[in-house]
Amino acid sequence: MINIAQFTDCHLSRTANADYETKLGHVVDAIEALDVDAVFATGDIADDGSVEAYQKFYEITSKLSVPVYCIPGNHDDVTVMRSTPDLDVPEVVCLGEWQIVCVNTAVPGEVPGRVSPEGLTRLDALLAQPHRRHTGILMHHPLAEIGTAWIDPQRVRNSGQVSEILSQREGVRWIANGHVHQSRASYYCGIDWFCTPATCRQFTENSHDFAVDDSLAPGFRLFKLFESGEFETEVRRLSV
Repeated sequence: MINIAQFTDCHLSRTANADYETKLGHVVDAIEALDVDAVFATGDIADDGSVEAYQKFYEITSKLSVPVYCIPGNHDDVTVMRSTPDLDVPEVVCLGEWQIVCVNTAVPGEVPGRVSPEGLTRLDALLAQPHRRHTGILMHHPLAEIGTAWIDPQRVRNSGQVSEILSQREGVRWIANGHVHQSRASYYCGIDWFCTPATCRQFTENSHDFAVDDSLAPGFRLFKLFESGEFETEVRRLSV
């Protein structure tokens, strides 16, 4: 069995934001206390795409005793991320009988997501000839609407092209994303689909306009991945 953790939307910045840094630190402490094999940060690691934000992220997460893999979000600068020596920004990570495909949905200068033509080709290849028997997919933006009116237009704009690939390939067991600062469990193309809460602030579900839910603590998602392709997942929230 493989155990992985997903956290998302840290929104660190060049200018000090002690609250967000502290919350991320508490999430990291909570994950380190668990038996996990890898950790994935699914975007908006930085709020301003600055070198200083990524350096701060590394300082906070370096206490983890397992690898940390990063996926870009709309607030991130992909070029800066990839040029930061301490950050690992992979396309795929193999763990036991599973491959975790890391899809880049970030579009420079834009809030909504999109998978590039190169990204679509790579996704199709990784599903057509997978490195492992079972696949989990992680990305920043959601592929479909979640019922929060001001967030829904920010989903992956070319999700139809992603759907076409998914409908032609087998072995994908689940999809998970960040961006929405909410917890959600549903289905996409008949595949289990999950949204994961943020490490910073949480957004109010089903709201028409921007709204923050101060009653919810920062959270992260855990996956237990079995050799058979079965899996279990849950959201853990901090008690602070």
